Amino acid sequence: MAKYLPLSGINVTVLTGNNQAQYIIFNENVISIKDINHESKTILDYSWRAIQKILRTIGFYRGVHSFWLAKTIANSEAIINLAKPEIILASYPCIEAVEIGRKAVLKKLRKF
Repeated sequence: MAKYLPLSGINVTVLTGNNQAQYIIFNENVISIKDINHESKTILDYSWRAIQKILRTIGFYRGVHSFWLAKTIANSEAIINLAKPEIILASYPCIEAVEIGRKAVLKKLRKF
């Protein structure tokens, strides 16, 4: 959609997760949020994944991208102010993207 919607004059901002030092990077029409599960390389990243696995095993759901979800929700006001979305589309998988889309829509609706 980010490739073809602009051909019709629709401004698109993509929200994604990446393994990066900063928690949030605004780069033109891409907003990248730190996701320690994306190409995890440090012992802290592996520890986080192990904790998630243990929690899932004992019955507490922890999505693979729960760190990304939490950081995105924490920065949602800045993201909405920057992107000024009229429509929010969320793709699946991962379920966290749908949850972010749902929470963003609810947050935007509360402002009216």
